[in-house]
Amino acid sequence: MELERRVSRLSARATIAFPKGIVQPKHTTRTTIVFLRDPGVKAYVLRRAGGICEACDFPAPFKTALGGDFLEVHHLKPLAEGGSDRAQNAVALCPNCHRAMHHASDAGQRTERLYAKIGSVLIPE
Repeated sequence: MELERRVSRLSARATIAFPKGIVQPKHTTRTTIVFLRDPGVKAYVLRRAGGICEACDFPAPFKTALGGDFLEVHHLKPLAEGGSDRAQNAVALCPNCHRAMHHASDAGQRTERLYAKIGSVLIPE
């Protein structure tokens, strides 16, 4: 997030000089928590969507290497915030809509619109 704040400040300037960049970027190590997910939930949500993004109603942007429609399953209440890995808490989204659900300034309203649109299959958590 700090990188994005710095990019935003630089982008606000009238001119931006050509950057030197970093020839050998430093790195850091992180520990992450990985949630074990039910493959049946993902398969069900993708089938329910039928290859169409449940937010914007556009078709999946491409086929995967395995031949399926490329949509990403998004948990409306994130697993990291105590959300469940159940079909009632998940939607199939195109990559653009998925990124917007996490990073857009109106992410909360986007979630509300999804509940209004397909709320019959979703249960707020």
